[in-house]
Amino acid sequence: MDILLGLGNGAFDSGNLYSLGSSRPVSVAVADLNNDRCLDIIVANYDTSSIHILLGYGFHPDSIVIGDFNKDNILDVAIADSENNNIPVLHGSSNGTLTTRETHSTGANSTPMVLAEGDFNNDQYVAKTFANQTTYFTGAYAFSISVAVGDFDEDSVLDISVANRDNNNVGVFIGHGDGNFAPLTIYSTGDSFEPEMFIVRDLNNDNRPDIIISSQPFLSTKSYSTDNDSHPQSIIIADLNDNSRMDIIVANYGKDNISILLGYGNETFMEQITHATGRGSKSKPRSIAFGYFNNDTLLDIVVANAGTNNVGILLGYGNGIFSNITLYSTDDSVSPSSVAVSDFNNDKYLNIAKVNADSKIILLLYGNSNGTFENAKSYLLEYESRPYSVAVGDFNRDNWIDIAIVNYGTDNVNIIVQICNAP
Repeated sequence: MDILLGLGNGAFDSGNLYSLGSSRPVSVAVADLNNDRCLDIIVANYDTSSIHILLGYGFHPDSIVIGDFNKDNILDVAIADSENNNIPVLHGSSNGTLTTRETHSTGANSTPMVLAEGDFNNDQYVAKTFANQTTYFTGAYAFSISVAVGDFDEDSVLDISVANRDNNNVGVFIGHGDGNFAPLTIYSTGDSFEPEMFIVRDLNNDNRPDIIISSQPFLSTKSYSTDNDSHPQSIIIADLNDNSRMDIIVANYGKDNISILLGYGNETFMEQITHATGRGSKSKPRSIAFGYFNNDTLLDIVVANAGTNNVGILLGYGNGIFSNITLYSTDDSVSPSSVAVSDFNNDKYLNIAKVNADSKIILLLYGNSNGTFENAKSYLLEYESRPYSVAVGDFNRDNWIDIAIVNYGTDNVNIIVQICNAP
């Protein structure tokens, strides 16, 4: 997975690659599933016909944390630089850019990989200036690969937990409140577990921090079937029944339907409800998105059908149930690979952007107030383009929605910035 951070002016950094293992994930969505104000990651796995919920985060090269380190009410960025054995700190400015840089050594051959921040000595500063480091032993050959902070013993003093991959355990350093910590306490994660990235959150609303480890946390990773041979291709997160609990919608390429899993608000979900994505078989839904297409405050869903070369709209009833699908031809003979939703022409009605991996075309479908679409307009991309995925946002903060496209054919990301009104 490649993440490109926005610079706030329509441009992006060079990006960082994140390994997702050998599970063959084909779609990813991000949302706060457990109402802890932190984003979680949902992944659709093609080969296993399932989805996984990952309540955690891990960053690479090699880790990044954000905080107001110099108390100027502007967020700064700290990065773990394992290659150079240091922590660069980039101080933020009022215009959203990162300017002043300072670098703090972590010691020769230390190879810092993960960062966490907190007020460890109760001086009301995450860090105003950074003092010389104090080191704590995590175990021989531990390969400590991740770190998180929380108050594990409920004494209002921050503690530190580390994931020791090669020793198959998690270690906790209990804080004294003065910047010093007690010796390591070890908790086994089981033989051959190899814990890697993890975070600390209150998962069960008991006001006590829990530890979540990637691949299998203290609580078992939850999987939900989308039926054998469903081959899910896309996944999105939304509150479909207006109960302030996040629900999951999955496009099942192999079953010609979408699955809806209504959430209980505690990272568990109901068994799936399915809705057909075409009339008959072979619609092969590849991408989905949601929006208020008929302005009734009830979420609706748009589906890109790769098998029948069309786009479908399912209008929501507000209870997790949707109308029969209404199909719109995309006026070409190639299958759509991705859709995104936004108001491109600022008329307060949602529009749909669609790309085809086998063509050089972006198609925009302009919406009406009643959930129908018309006035399609196409845009031609550069030679050898094969746009595989599309996303939208106001990248240059001019109040007009722009388009980002992952271009499989040219091995790059295309940013299409609006400079005039859409029709």
